[in-house]
Amino acid sequence: MEKDYIDLFFNGNNGLTIGNIYTKDSLIHIAQKAGMNLNNLYSFTYNRWNRGTTIGNLKQLMFEWILIEGESHFKFLGPFFPYNGNTHYYNNDNSPNDLIGRWDNGVLTFKAPYICTNKQLELARTMYNND
Repeated sequence: MEKDYIDLFFNGNNGLTIGNIYTKDSLIHIAQKAGMNLNNLYSFTYNRWNRGTTIGNLKQLMFEWILIEGESHFKFLGPFFPYNGNTHYYNNDNSPNDLIGRWDNGVLTFKAPYICTNKQLELARTMYNND
């Protein structure tokens, strides 16, 4: 399924330009026009981790999540981008709860190196919540 989204946003003729910032609604509209359901756009971001993100979908990351005037926006970077920056775990209120890892030139290193499932992520959040 992730290949479909890579084709849609990266290889498709949908007008997405690397480096441009898009609203959540505009990206959802592109997916709907292609007959695809885009329930969790945040699971396509390098810097935001939530319950919809798993180790298995790291290969479909294409956006940097940006909050502009309280609204979610997405900077299109493309898949396999050499991203640099922190990754935070987020709940639904758009505020970072915990720093869980850091990207260095496209390689993600988790703060707790044993994280490989959301259940383990929850355990790590409990253990490291005061750092």
